[in-house]
Amino acid sequence: MKTVLMLDDSQVVRAMVTRHLKRYACRVVEATTTQEGIEAARQHAPDLILLDASLAGVDGQDALAGLREEPRCTSVPVIVLVAADDTEVARRIAAAGVTCRLIKPFGKATFDATVGDVLGTPARSEARR
Repeated sequence: MKTVLMLDDSQVVRAMVTRHLKRYACRVVEATTTQEGIEAARQHAPDLILLDASLAGVDGQDALAGLREEPRCTSVPVIVLVAADDTEVARRIAAAGVTCRLIKPFGKATFDATVGDVLGTPARSEARR
């Protein structure tokens, strides 16, 4: 079973992403701060990190740098969640080495197209085929 680290300070976003991820039959580990995210990465060795570009009080680029310092996260794919009007932040973080970005708000199809590259096809969809 794959593990996804969801690092976002918004409970609403975490709940929405977790709901989408349930279809992939993966374990979701949530964190609300960079430090919690680093600790969670140490404990759970994620296969994918979903990172909010603008955590409260921390630039997403700094959060990404902190995660990349953790040996278990040096090569883990990172999808950054970016507000539609945050293009400058998105460019800076993309230059820091994220796998791709997911622009908020997003729907199920966009989420699946982005996350599916790392996690594969949702488990429930596979079961219906």
